[in-house]
Amino acid sequence: MDRYGFDAGRLAYGLRVALGACVALILSWLLGLEHPQWAAMTVWAASQPVRAHLVEKSLFRGAGTLVGVVFGVALTALSLRLGGAPLIVLGLALWVGICAGAGNLLRGFASYGALLAGYSAVMVAVLDSAHPEDVAALGLDRAATVLLGVAVALVVGLLTPAGVEAEIPRRLRLANATILRQIAAALRDPATVDNAALTRTLSDLAVIDDEIDGDGAGSLAARREARNRRVMLMAQVAAILWLRAPTAAPDPERAGAIDAIAARFEAHAPAAERRVALARAARQPDPELRKVLADLGAALPRQGEPPEPDRRPEPLILHRDWALAREAGTRAGAAILAIGFLWVVTGWTPFALVMLGASIMTSVFSTFENPLAILPKVAVGQALGAAGAIACRWLVWPHMGGEAGLVLSLLPFILLGGLLTGHRRTQAQAFDYNMVVLLLSQPLWPLTGSPGHSVLSGAAVVAAPLLAWLAFRYIHPPSAARRRDALARAMVLEVEAMAARPGAASRLPVWRARLRHRLLRLIRWSDRTGAGAGAAAAEGLALLRLGQAVGRLDARIAEAELAGGARRRLTLARARIAGVSRRPRRAAAALDAAARLGGRDAPVFAAAAESIRDNAAFLAGARLR
Repeated sequence: MDRYGFDAGRLAYGLRVALGACVALILSWLLGLEHPQWAAMTVWAASQPVRAHLVEKSLFRGAGTLVGVVFGVALTALSLRLGGAPLIVLGLALWVGICAGAGNLLRGFASYGALLAGYSAVMVAVLDSAHPEDVAALGLDRAATVLLGVAVALVVGLLTPAGVEAEIPRRLRLANATILRQIAAALRDPATVDNAALTRTLSDLAVIDDEIDGDGAGSLAARREARNRRVMLMAQVAAILWLRAPTAAPDPERAGAIDAIAARFEAHAPAAERRVALARAARQPDPELRKVLADLGAALPRQGEPPEPDRRPEPLILHRDWALAREAGTRAGAAILAIGFLWVVTGWTPFALVMLGASIMTSVFSTFENPLAILPKVAVGQALGAAGAIACRWLVWPHMGGEAGLVLSLLPFILLGGLLTGHRRTQAQAFDYNMVVLLLSQPLWPLTGSPGHSVLSGAAVVAAPLLAWLAFRYIHPPSAARRRDALARAMVLEVEAMAARPGAASRLPVWRARLRHRLLRLIRWSDRTGAGAGAAAAEGLALLRLGQAVGRLDARIAEAELAGGARRRLTLARARIAGVSRRPRRAAAALDAAARLGGRDAPVFAAAAESIRDNAAFLAGARLR
């Protein structure tokens, strides 16, 4: 099979899912469901190459479908009393926009469930719009077919590999070893720290952050493990930020001890042994390095051991891209509104399929990095599916004698989808072929329609990804550069907002935790734009120093015995940080003046001023992004 271009693993997976789709189609038909092909579509949509992913995706597919069906039925019932089709279009545009936005805020398969709730409502509300009085029955049919499809997909999943568990822990362990080697180098001579190695480690940690949600799918235990891995990620990011500006005095003896700990990580020594060694190494005079080492040790897996007494871990705060979510919701809602307007004005039935397809494309692909590159391939796959459905309807079905014949003769077209899934040249188009050939093939006897209507329906389906491409091209066009700029702007403005409000010291732990995760996202987008992780790490360090300076300024200003002149100087420095993106050099000068007051906080203020001067272009550009 390899000689003919087939991938053995993908082919086995494709044929398993195709057989499951055949079973779901037959069972749905035997149960008397009106759209048995929807059950087969669900098998394709819910199936995953890894068993744990299948379980969680199936759960969220079922939940998302039920929520969408309820909304679609309620909206249609309301439109019968108040406004007809225009109200349906307006309600669906709002609903799909909300679901697309939520899908971009949530993570993992919860995001998938939110997106599915959006277009499930469209499927219920518009596919049988000529008979709105039957929408409740259509909604029940949709829910029943999806739940049956999910059940079949779960059975098929018993034959799916459980997946490889150890890859991410291995990469995190080796990242710890690299970081500890560099800490040892910093204790010998800060000039010997390998910043290139740290930059590569940061890039790998940003990739791991992308993968953790999928790796933690399938059970509560897996989800807890995913959270623990993120705690480790954040501790590693904090260590790398410390290494960008180490504060510990040279200490060759401690450097040797930390090198020995790094060797334990490289040799995969037991986690308890590594944690004890890190706890010993953390007993040293530099408070920042002490915290770095303690956090690395505390993040190691405990495997049934009790938590450390009197230790409160820093909060785990993940970045949520509200700007991206607003753009995704606006784009999806506008697309549905425009297509729905044409549907209402023209009354052309195939526009219902265009609206359904557009709701899927503009919401699901809003979570992708580059939908403009993917959607043309989707259109090709859907064109293949439309051709398959037309061939089945007009070349095969006229020779069948009833619904049983229609169902059975559809099975070869489903099995063909399994072969397409396994071939290297057609893998990218196989899923869309499978979904469209089933969407357009309702086995209902006696046969109705005309070849022209079938061709128009196929063209309407294929038009959806092309119209979605236009929406992505002209409504908030997504790109890695735009996402990086938006994230950088949010990071800078958050520091400014913190400086503008008294009481910053109390918010520092939450801000610092969110900054670390945002830094990983910034590095990920920087790598994708070619800007590199090094610049992003320098920018993150500058913001960390600024935040620390804000906290120290806030604490000093609150001291009752502080002299009036010193208080004014510190207050001015905080006010200048609140406008650092407008006038970075003035903020640096004010921090220099605060540093000249002396005291334990002077080095913090001086370092923040230096960071502003080194990253003035980045800080000033945040206001323009």
